[in-house]
Amino acid sequence: MKRVLQVIIILCILPCVHGFAQQNPLYDQYIFNPYLINPAYAGCKDHTPVRLSARQQWKDFEGAPSTYQFSFHKRIIEGNKHRGVFNKKAHAFGGQLYSSVKGPYALTGFGLTYAYHIPFEKNILSMGTTFSYQQYRIKVNKLTTTLAQDPALTNDLSPIPIYDADFSVMLYKPQKYSFSASLLQMARSIVKFDEDIKTSDSRMDKILALHGGLRLFENDFLSFEPSILILAKPLNNFEKEIHFNGKVVMSNAIKKYNNEEIEMVFSYRTTKAFVVGVHFKMDKFVLGYAYEYDYNKIYSYSAGTHQVVIGYNFEKMGR
Repeated sequence: MKRVLQVIIILCILPCVHGFAQQNPLYDQYIFNPYLINPAYAGCKDHTPVRLSARQQWKDFEGAPSTYQFSFHKRIIEGNKHRGVFNKKAHAFGGQLYSSVKGPYALTGFGLTYAYHIPFEKNILSMGTTFSYQQYRIKVNKLTTTLAQDPALTNDLSPIPIYDADFSVMLYKPQKYSFSASLLQMARSIVKFDEDIKTSDSRMDKILALHGGLRLFENDFLSFEPSILILAKPLNNFEKEIHFNGKVVMSNAIKKYNNEEIEMVFSYRTTKAFVVGVHFKMDKFVLGYAYEYDYNKIYSYSAGTHQVVIGYNFEKMGR
């Protein structure tokens, strides 16, 4: 009986896990950290950015999704540094650690990234890949049963580990523009909690992410950076969503810190969501906040989604 009940629970929850896995919870945090959806982004800065972020979705819902992530990436230049940071070939390494909870199930994982940057003419071509490990867990103490302590549910249901990989290519010119294509969740892993239980809805979809952006109207004080992100599922009738983003960057507005910037960000998403946020850079420290307003049916019951990011930029290299 215990075995039968566990099978029923798994078959009921797997479709929800599938929907959650289709879009990794980190993907929604790219507006402050493009590295999370683009391995080739690792090493494209002249410093080592370290970021810690928290995202609380649908705040007024009990058991609503919450995500926490830590990431960094570092550029390693080939040859003499005095020739310039972006004028030589470079290797890059990065890492990310994340945890996400949604009702009775939780996701933990980490990823390791390698990227290679090749300068040519006035541009740089980078290629990167991230290998990841992640695991879902169903927390039975979060399930509501007719018995206060159901003897059939005594332990958490632990899944088989999931291994995956992302790959991306990016063409960019620092502080000017970038265009990238990423293929995410390439392995199409199966989310399962038992070797004998498989469903057609438990396989993760490949996701194609196309991103492009450039800096306009730049002067010593103000610049504007429009960008677009297209997320598509090539093997699922090319189901897609589009994000139209903008960033207004004000330099030295407070005139108190070195390398001071204030970024006002906004994003419109075809999934009926609008995001506004602010990002401060104060010397080597960064702090950001974003609010996501969903104007679909769920907004009647939710106070929106909140995201906070803090960080530090290590080792600024001479150009």
